[in-house]
Amino acid sequence: MKLFSAAAHRCLSCHQKRLVASNQHRTFSGLSLFSKTEEHDALRSMLRTFVRREVEPQALEYNRNETFNMPLFRKLGDLGILGLTVSEEYGGAGLDASSAVIAHEELSYSDPAFCLSYLAHS
Repeated sequence: MKLFSAAAHRCLSCHQKRLVASNQHRTFSGLSLFSKTEEHDALRSMLRTFVRREVEPQALEYNRNETFNMPLFRKLGDLGILGLTVSEEYGGAGLDASSAVIAHEELSYSDPAFCLSYLAHS
């Protein structure tokens, strides 16, 4: 299945080459957009374990019954996953947008519906 026409693909390829040539794909205001940190790795590892142990086993049952697992959602709060990008002075974790994306990736792996609830309330 082709998502892009040949012309659109060539245009995307040209745009990517320009970004690489201009080094815009790597930095924005001196910060690397694509470099993960040890904090990102630790977050991903912790979430992956949580998803495997807590989210995966309940996903099918809750989705078939069209119900929401509030106790599991509260566990996200206990882990400090709610409010990842909220400043620490307001009770959040004060992490960056990449951390939020990591949380979305890991949660959506086993239960996209649960992840969407997280996305809507975090």
